[in-house]
Amino acid sequence: MNSRYKTRIIVILVLLVINVLVLTHYELWTMSKKDDFLAINTNECINVIYSDDQIINMVNPRALSDEDGNTTIPNTITISNSCNSNENAYLYLDVYDKSLISDDKMKVSVNGDESLSFINLNKLNGIDVNEEIKKIYKVLKIELPSRSTKRVNFRIWFDDDNALSESKNIFNAKYYISSDNVETFSEKLSNNIDNNLININENKYIKGDYNNNNLKFANMNWKILAINDDNTIKIMYDGNDLESNYTDAIYQEKSVAYDESKLKDYIDNFYKEKLSDYDGDIIEKPYCVDVSSIKTYRYNYGSFIRNFEKFEPSIECSETSLEYGGSKKYKIGLITMDEVAIIGGLSNQDNYDYYLYNGNDYYTMSPAIFNGRAYVGIVTSTGKIDASVVNTINKIRPVINIKGDKTVSGDGSIENPYKFN
Repeated sequence: MNSRYKTRIIVILVLLVINVLVLTHYELWTMSKKDDFLAINTNECINVIYSDDQIINMVNPRALSDEDGNTTIPNTITISNSCNSNENAYLYLDVYDKSLISDDKMKVSVNGDESLSFINLNKLNGIDVNEEIKKIYKVLKIELPSRSTKRVNFRIWFDDDNALSESKNIFNAKYYISSDNVETFSEKLSNNIDNNLININENKYIKGDYNNNNLKFANMNWKILAINDDNTIKIMYDGNDLESNYTDAIYQEKSVAYDESKLKDYIDNFYKEKLSDYDGDIIEKPYCVDVSSIKTYRYNYGSFIRNFEKFEPSIECSETSLEYGGSKKYKIGLITMDEVAIIGGLSNQDNYDYYLYNGNDYYTMSPAIFNGRAYVGIVTSTGKIDASVVNTINKIRPVINIKGDKTVSGDGSIENPYKFN
C-alpha cells in the first residue's frame, strides 16, 4: 500500500471522527438550549448553583445495582434562601421524547441535606406533557428555612434488574430546581381530601360524606371514587339517563356474571359512543366479578356473604375456575358491592347522606345469590345495598379509571368541578 493511499485513509478516518464529535456536541447543545417545562427562578429568594450543565444523556448505559448506583458521581445542587421567610424549592426531572429506555428501568436517589432512597423513576409523581418533554417528574421537595443553604446530590442510573433489549438505548433528560409546585391530579386530590380517604392496600377511597369529589370529563359529570395504588383515578358516571336490565336469562347461574350479561354490551356501547375520543386518558384496569360461593338451599356469592352476613367488605378478588368470573381487565365496568360498603353503603340501613346515593336503584357488578333465579347487587333508591333479579330494569352508572398524571383546575365542588387542563 503506497503512502499516498495511506494518507487518504487516515484523512477520511479523521474527518469521520470529527463529524461524530460535532454531531454529538450539537445534540447536547440543542438539549441544553431546550426550555425547562417549569420556570427555574420564579422566586427571587431562591438562588441555585449546579455542578454541571444539568443534562443527562445516556447511550447504552451499563446496568448498576443500587449500591453501585449510589456511588456514581453525583449531580450536586446548592440551593440558597436569601430571604427572611421560609421557602420551598422542588427538584424536577424533564424526560425528553428522544428517550428510548422506559422510565421504569431507571432509578434515582438523593442524599445530602435532603434525601430520597433509591426508587424507580416511574414511581415518582409524574406529569404527562405530550410535547417534546414526554414526562416531568417531581423528584423531591426541599424546605428552606430563612437565610439557609442546602446542598443535595442527585443520582440516576440504569437498574441492573433490567436488560437492554435494543442495539441502541438512549435516556435523555434534564434536571433543575424550581419554586413552582405543580400538582398532578392524584396529588391535588390527596392534598385536598387527605382526612377523608380510606386506605385499603394503597388504594385510597373517598369517604361517603365528602362532597367535593366532582369531575367534568368527556363533557359529562362524574364522581371521584378513589385514588388507585398506581395513582390513576377511579370515577363513576353521575347521570340518571342510562338504564337497562342486567340480562334476560334469569334461570341460569352464569347470568350473575358481568361477562355473560346484556348489560356489558350496553356499557361497552356507551363507551364507544361517548368515551372513545378520550380513550388515551382511560386506563384498562382489573374489575372483580366474585363468583366464589357457599351453597346451602341457594348459592350465596362472595360479595353477598361479606356484606350481608360478615359485614367485612374487601377489594380482594377471589380466584375461580369459572371462565365468567374472577378479576378481568376492562376499560369500563361498574362498582362492586364491596366498594359501595367501603364508601358508606350498608345492607341493613338506609343512607341518604353519602355521595353514592342518588335516589335511584342502580346496578353493581357483584353477583349476589342464585336460588333458581339469578340476582346481582344494587344500590337502592334509599342508598343501601340490596340484590335485584337480573331482568329488572335499573339505572346504570359506569365506572372508569383515568390518568392521574394530568394537571387539573377546579376545586371539586358541584359549582367548580375538577377539569383536565
